Amino acid sequence: MKRARSARPTKSNRHRAQEIAQRIRELAGLCQARGVPLTVQRRFILHTLLDMGDHPTADEVFAEAKRRLPGISRTTVYRVLDALVKLGAIGKACTPGSAARYDAGTHRHHHLVCTRCDRVMDFDAPSLDLPVLPSVSRLGFQINDYSIHFKGVCEACSRRLASRPGLATRRRGSAGRG
Repeated sequence: MKRARSARPTKSNRHRAQEIAQRIRELAGLCQARGVPLTVQRRFILHTLLDMGDHPTADEVFAEAKRRLPGISRTTVYRVLDALVKLGAIGKACTPGSAARYDAGTHRHHHLVCTRCDRVMDFDAPSLDLPVLPSVSRLGFQINDYSIHFKGVCEACSRRLASRPGLATRRRGSAGRG
C-alpha cells in the first residue's frame, strides 16, 4: 500500500508564502499611508504578479489572473496594475517598441532586455546605483527617478541564433541607443 503524500508545504513553498505575505503587508502599509483601500483585487493582482516571478506584460498578468479567477476583467487588471505602480508596490519597465512590463521587485536594480524575444531580466549593479545625474534645471525639469536598461541578446536567443545562422539578422531596436 502506498503512503499518502504529506500535505505540508515544502520549505521553499513556505518561504515563498512568507515572502508573499510580507509583500501584502507592505502593500497594506502603502495603502494606509496614501489613504486608499487595500482591496481584494489589489491583493490578488500583486499575489498573481509575485507568483509569475518574471516581468510580465499587462496582458500576461490578465491571462494568468483570468485562469485563476475567471470572472476578472481586463479593465480591472489594468487599473489595479496602474494603481500598484502609483503606490510604489511594483515597478513598470518600459522599453521603446515593446509592451510595458511589470516588475514585482521594488529594490534598486536595472534590467537586461533581449532585443529578439523581449525578455526582461533583473540585473543588480551597485556601481550604477548612484550615477552623476545631469543638470536639467535650466530646462525646467526635475529628475525624480531613473532606470537603466541594457539591450542585447539573451542566452536562449544566442543559442538559437548559433544553431540557425539564417536568424542572425537584427530585430527591432538592436541598433543604436534607445
